[in-house]
Amino acid sequence: MRATHAKTRVPALLTALLILYLLAVLPRTAHAQWGGELRTQIGFGGDALPSVTYPDGSSSDLTLGKLFTVTLGPSYALWRSGGSALVLQAMAGWSRWYTGPKDSDDRLEINRFPVEALAVYAQGLGYKGWVLRVGGGGVYHIGGGVKGSGSLEGYRLDIDNALGMAGELSVASGMLSLGVRYTHIRPVVDGVDMDGSSIGVFVSMVSM
Repeated sequence: MRATHAKTRVPALLTALLILYLLAVLPRTAHAQWGGELRTQIGFGGDALPSVTYPDGSSSDLTLGKLFTVTLGPSYALWRSGGSALVLQAMAGWSRWYTGPKDSDDRLEINRFPVEALAVYAQGLGYKGWVLRVGGGGVYHIGGGVKGSGSLEGYRLDIDNALGMAGELSVASGMLSLGVRYTHIRPVVDGVDMDGSSIGVFVSMVSM
């Protein structure tokens, strides 16, 4: 029994020492900080949605990945050391695109509401305050769908909620960030599984 107790005390003691070490060291090397980001993005790609012919003879060209998106959310710098940081980022917003002939009220419009949780690693580049940011995480697209207006009033396609993944790369200088991202997601549209993946470019106002 004594041997067993001794074996149990050693890992417990090592764990306690590790916790005390982290409590002593982390406050000096890691400074948690709240921030935020406002982002605009345009994406391209995804499967083509069912085409509709307008009264002038032209056809719609909506795709699942071609969307203009505005998102906003808080960030939390979980760890900082020198010019490096690990940031947790939450975002929510609105995605939209529409198509239709000019000089007409006939439109097809797609709307989605994205929610994201990302982890971003930031590394200072040592040049005029530029920072390289590499991140990724989960995305969840909620609600929305496709609806028509004008002579297409009443037209609708339902798009189910969908879970996906995203990876991104950006460069920030001051509060301005420019980047590219890839999103992989497969929503169900009126009962049909479709590819909504896209490649996007974005501009952000970042507070870190």
